[in-house]
Amino acid sequence: MIAHSDGELAVNAFHSARFAEDWFPAAIPGGNESCPIEADNVPDGWQTVASILDGWTVVASLGDNHAGAIGSGLGETDADESLVVASFGTSGTAVRQVKGQTPLQHDRASVFDFFGRDLLLSMLHSCGGAFDRVRQPSGIPASRLDQLAWEAVLGNPVSEIPRVVLSESAEGPDGYPPEWGGLEAGKQAAGVLLAIAAGMAQQVDTVVSAHDGEIDTVSMTGGLSAAPILRQAFRVALAELGHTPQLRVSQREVARDQAAAWGAMLTAWRNDADLASVISACCPNEACLVDSALDSRLGEYMAEVLG
Repeated sequence: MIAHSDGELAVNAFHSARFAEDWFPAAIPGGNESCPIEADNVPDGWQTVASILDGWTVVASLGDNHAGAIGSGLGETDADESLVVASFGTSGTAVRQVKGQTPLQHDRASVFDFFGRDLLLSMLHSCGGAFDRVRQPSGIPASRLDQLAWEAVLGNPVSEIPRVVLSESAEGPDGYPPEWGGLEAGKQAAGVLLAIAAGMAQQVDTVVSAHDGEIDTVSMTGGLSAAPILRQAFRVALAELGHTPQLRVSQREVARDQAAAWGAMLTAWRNDADLASVISACCPNEACLVDSALDSRLGEYMAEVLG
């Protein structure tokens, strides 16, 4: 609802949708204080909440992708341009921030405001949702399904790992081979997780190639980032596309699984402290362990699907 060109309300979009622009309040830059919460004169049903939050300050949000990036360690300085946050949630996103209003190399990445800089975003619509379509019918816990996928890749020729084609739109559907229904859960999970790793590597490549400068770190977040086979396959896929960043993951489970909520809190703190110091204190992360046992097989797979 905000025009990226000037940071103001997208009036033309409102008019096209036959909305009156005076239905909406003036735009407030993300991260700025909006108003205090007052317990008086609140609508029915909100008195209890308002009394608890009485005196607190509302801070304008940046949106879930922005907040998730902050919760995963993305700051607002030049140094942060070498970091990409890859979120492996229901949908997958890769985001990178760069100096605002600088020329982009191509128009494949979406662009949003990020504290006066540009946030580049590329999305894989079918990510964790595709994995859930294997996990839920099988009834197998995610951690066990990850292990079965690892065993399937290690114990079978690469040609026997099913090729899954993830949808490029929110409407779907994903593409599965004809024999899909008769495959064991481990092979199904392997096919989906490797497809997600390849697809997310392509999203990272999009936001990297959209702007000058190579990256040195990718911070992984979202529920699927805990899957060891996904981490290894993602690393190999990035290398196939010419990128060799260090992969890191949050040490805090809440920051990994609820990065947007964590980032929203940090955004609010930004008014009282430098964002870099807040992130340093609240977003500790660690390098993903590298296990090269599957590199040969994963490399063969990624060369086929990404080459």
